[in-house]
Amino acid sequence: MKENQIKAFDYASSFHKHLITISVAIITLGVGNLGGLDSIESPSLLIFSFWCLIFSIFFGLFTHMNLTGYLDVSTLRKINSKIELENKNASELGEVKQKRYFSPDDLTIYKKSIQLFGFAQLSSFFIAVVCFGFIAQNFLKNGKDIIVEEPIYCIVPIDKCQLFSKQLINDTIKCWSNID
Repeated sequence: MKENQIKAFDYASSFHKHLITISVAIITLGVGNLGGLDSIESPSLLIFSFWCLIFSIFFGLFTHMNLTGYLDVSTLRKINSKIELENKNASELGEVKQKRYFSPDDLTIYKKSIQLFGFAQLSSFFIAVVCFGFIAQNFLKNGKDIIVEEPIYCIVPIDKCQLFSKQLINDTIKCWSNID
């Protein structure tokens, strides 16, 4: 394989791994904070966006499996045996034009199954992001705040603690002072 082909496969694999990681992180953070999201007007949109992220993860795994499977030597053998059979049938029918055999230089990331699963992963990820955008927009438009049920404790001097609690988080942070 040529160096640019190797880089193309590496970049495609890396891209799909990153989308899988981001999707898992969003699901983890979203499910972890569901207690504070009781005031969502349309929970079905939130559930739909979580499902889109789950589909994005699965499509990313399928894309990654297609990328690695396509690079396997046995895949080249299967493709070449199919071409050999087609050439044999063509010569029996008297056709002059023969297909050439597949070499490692012919490998590309633009195989149909790789494109299909990659597009499905990217589409479902962007649909989920747009849904989360609508949820956030409704939160901001309606003036609702996410309520932190348990206070967050921090270790800072008392004067800074009062500044934090008044300006940033509206008395949801309790600070400890005079800690040895």
